[in-house]
Amino acid sequence: MSKPKTPAEMAAWRCQSACEYGRDVIDGTPPGIATMSSMTHAMFLLLRAVEDLSKQVALIGKAK
Repeated sequence: MSKPKTPAEMAAWRCQSACEYGRDVIDGTPPGIATMSSMTHAMFLLLRAVEDLSKQVALIGKAK
């Protein structure tokens, strides 16, 4: 993805990045944060991605 230019593109980029990193954590590359398991770290990233997406959906709803 090219450099995000709009809030919607930035939200999509954050979602994609968090999900990609979460998959890498589950695969063990890179290792999870030392204070939590890899699955917990991946779940944290997934929840952050969903949160970013929900905020963007709310903004789109307000714009209509």
